[in-house]
Amino acid sequence: MLGMGVLFTVGCGDASDAENASEKSKVQQAVAPELAAKIWQVRMADAEVRAPFEQQQGWAKLFSRELDLALQAFAGREDGAPGLARTHAEFAGFYRQAALLGANSTLEVYGADRQAEDPIEVDFLLATSSAIAGECDAAEKALDSVTPETIATLQKHGAQDRFSAISDWISKGCLMPVDLDPTASVWGFGDVELGGTPEVGDLPHYLFSEQTEEAREVKAGDLMSILVLAQWHHQAAMKAASKGGLQPEVAGQIVAVWGLEGERFAAPSSPEVDDAWLFGGFILASEDLAFLGEARNEGVASVEKWKDQSPLAAAVAPSIQDGSVVPELMLDQAAFLGQQVESAMVEVAGREEAFHQGFSDLARTAAIRAGMVVADANGQFRDAGILRVNAKDLSNGPASDPVFFMSVAAWDAGNRNPLRAQDLVHGLVDRFPALAAARYSLDAMQVRLSRNAAPATPVH
Repeated sequence: MLGMGVLFTVGCGDASDAENASEKSKVQQAVAPELAAKIWQVRMADAEVRAPFEQQQGWAKLFSRELDLALQAFAGREDGAPGLARTHAEFAGFYRQAALLGANSTLEVYGADRQAEDPIEVDFLLATSSAIAGECDAAEKALDSVTPETIATLQKHGAQDRFSAISDWISKGCLMPVDLDPTASVWGFGDVELGGTPEVGDLPHYLFSEQTEEAREVKAGDLMSILVLAQWHHQAAMKAASKGGLQPEVAGQIVAVWGLEGERFAAPSSPEVDDAWLFGGFILASEDLAFLGEARNEGVASVEKWKDQSPLAAAVAPSIQDGSVVPELMLDQAAFLGQQVESAMVEVAGREEAFHQGFSDLARTAAIRAGMVVADANGQFRDAGILRVNAKDLSNGPASDPVFFMSVAAWDAGNRNPLRAQDLVHGLVDRFPALAAARYSLDAMQVRLSRNAAPATPVH
């Protein structure tokens, strides 16, 4: 087991193996057996199928969610392109949600809670944030409010070209995916380099002053830089996929669940995708990619369409009553799927092995997240929130996905809950330094809500 270390330590078999396998086979079936057989965890219970992923350290790092170390490991290998494609796609999703975190925070602190003493430059921040959040009309309105003094401040920070690029993007309708060249000199990221992790420059990007006698300093980050960085990683994922003989369009399907409002991604030329796009992740089978890509826009209708082909759609289907996802039923279905996957792995391997638990945990969490996606698209805010929080709380070990955690932080910021978002960001910023550019507005929201809260009322 060259790369995976203790993750794939094989348990020793004994006379009780057959009895254990028999017990495991008695679990409740969440999906039809033929769908369970498609799931990557079940197929990779076979050591021969799993072997290619045990022979590269990069896959071990990706499995343990150390995306930065996974990039380094894959970049050092001639055969690392498939792993680079997958990891860059994960980065692309992460930074999309990081940009949304900053945008949601900005819209709360300088939109809903705007104060007379706020810097005059906040209209520029609101324009960028509204565009990222998919509110292009509001972005254009905020852009129209940008004053000559703001332009002068941006010039002082050497950001005039960046302002022009953002203004042009907004005036063209805030097109998604980002209609900006991530390799353009204005962003400073340089050419797409496989295995690269560009930063967003010196922080803070901007120093503004409050409109008070004290003229207190206000720090701000450029959120568009984070979004363009996400696009840089997306292009890197497609470039690596082409180099590794994979379908480049699948990178967009991986990112789609974390895509921003209005983003659309091309479908792969073939519905079958390479295991490099699946291993260690929350897409359980090729058909799940298409299902989730549609589910984020179509909700329950996508479940009915895909339930006979996609394991995740099949797992969600029994939780739907009267056209809505029932969270309690979805949580039960996720538990059943985890047990079914574990049982199927024992059957394939002929015995229980140490890694089975981690694999089955990924399946369980993937099902909860799929139900959350459907509920979100269905407009079930409360129910989607229940599933989101449950998925977050159950995400331990290999299920501790930084991309999902960042999406939870962005959701929290949009719901004026800075405390959990702060905790999540604190645990991620060291591994994803560009995230720090989104932290300024989150910090500002927490300070403002704390000031405005009653003395005995904690901010949640």
